[in-house]
This record gives sequence, structure tokens and C-alpha cells, in this order.
Amino acid sequence: AIPHLVQLLDSVSPDVREQAAWCLGNVAGDGPSYRDLVLSFDAMELLLKNISQPATISLLRNATWTLSNFCRGKPSPTIDVLAPALPALAYLISDQIDDSETRIDAAWALSYICDSDNDHIEQVIAQPDLVKSLLRMCASGANTQIMPALRTLGNIVSGTDVQTQAVLDGGLMQLAPNLLQNSKKSVRKETCWAVSNVAAGTTRQLDFLMEHMDVLKLVLEQMSSGAEWDVRKEAVWVISNISTAAKNAHLLTLLQLGVIAPICDVLTVDDAKVVMCALEALEVFLKLNDTRT
Repeated sequence: AIPHLVQLLDSVSPDVREQAAWCLGNVAGDGPSYRDLVLSFDAMELLLKNISQPATISLLRNATWTLSNFCRGKPSPTIDVLAPALPALAYLISDQIDDSETRIDAAWALSYICDSDNDHIEQVIAQPDLVKSLLRMCASGANTQIMPALRTLGNIVSGTDVQTQAVLDGGLMQLAPNLLQNSKKSVRKETCWAVSNVAAGTTRQLDFLMEHMDVLKLVLEQMSSGAEWDVRKEAVWVISNISTAAKNAHLLTLLQLGVIAPICDVLTVDDAKVVMCALEALEVFLKLNDTRT
């Protein structure tokens, strides 16, 4: 059925094209093997044609959702297969598209692509203004838009130092305070994860993070016993990564912010790996000598 459905993406009827896209999206969403089978019949080219020239908003939404399923799953499709879709995805999350449903599905597609190797991430951030568009979604105040955009940015900052810098240059740290105070646990968790990857970056990136005292204070709040466990765990990694590579001045800054109490709070949790991270961070602070450079 698949080759026939792919051909229907080129039908003269917009309704037929939409139903064909929806069907292929469901098939591709059932796993990487089915996804790759659909893609092997050149479905990407015809699907992108429907996205670039949508007859209706309903067709655009369905085609974008199908595209997200073409990008989903591990192992990821090769970057050669995905590359033609990147300009379309950059367009779909831009301000030129005034439809949140389309923007959300496009952002999820990007998050799947970036949850792969650094070559995939590099191709994504090479798209003009794409990182800026993701950051605008994070600033939108709409959690349905924030989550896929934040997940994508988190995947990017887990890549190379240069890729991390691209997100920092776009203004992630300026948005982090609001994200860390978001009512949704998942948004705070993703933000802590992104910040922990920044903390594991270059000396320059760590210095930049340490300049944002408001972010550090909120991370420490998320480490306290009153925060949800999923968020606390990611916040611990922020402090662990900072303490691993920090200068004495950085450690003193954290001490002034009251880092010891939340570290000690974590020592009672039932997660050996997290407790070890907390103990190792505590050891760094206990060995601190502010007379050394």
C-alpha cells in the first residue's frame, strides 16, 4: 500500500493528499523500520511539496505532523534523508506561520533530529534564525510551545561546545529564570538539564553561567526537598558539573548562595548515583581553600 499512498500525496485533490499524509504519518509513527520503509519510496519529497504549497491549514497541520513522524525514532534517519526537510522546519517554527499547532509539531520534529549525533545538530543550527525562533517559542508563555522548543535547545546544548555557544549567544540564560519558575514540572526539569550541559561546557561558558546569579539561585531552589524529584535530580547535575570544573571564585559564589543546605538535602534520597554526585560536590566545597588561585 505504501507506494500507492505516497503517489496520492501528488493527487489533484487536497483532501486525498491530506488523508494520504495522515495515513503515512501513522505508518511511520509505528517504529523506525516502518518509517524507513515509507521514506524509501521518496515520501519526503512529496510531503514537503504539500508543506510548501498547502491548499488548506488542515493539510498543513497534517503534513507537518507526518513530517515529525518521519524524523522520529532511533536510530535516526540519516542526515542526507532529513536535510531537505530542515528549511521547511525552520520556516514552520518562524513568525511567518501563525498557527501554534503547526509550530509545535515542527518543533517536535526538530527535537527528534537533534536527539542524534552532532552532525544532525550542526545541520539544524545552520538554518538561518532557527535557534532564534526556538528561543522565541520558549519566551511565548505557552507551555505547549515551550516544551518542544526547550527539548530541541537542550539537545543542541548537549552537542559540541560550538553548538552550545550558538544557543547561549541567542539568549538562553536570559530566558532561564522564567523557565525555572514555570508551573510545569517538565519545563523546569528540561531547563535544569539544559543548564547542566552549559555547566559542562568550556571555561568561558561556565564563567558566563556563573554571571547569572538569578539562574543559580533558582537552580538551588529546585534542589531543595520541596521540589519534585525529577527536577531535583537535574538540578543536582548542574551543581555537580559546576563543582567538577569550577574555579575557587565560582565555588565561593555558590557558597554565598547557600549551596551546602540543598546538597545535604539530596543525601537522603534513594538514588545512589545522585547521592554520589552530591557527595562529590560536597567534597569539593570541603576542600576549598580561598587563599589558593
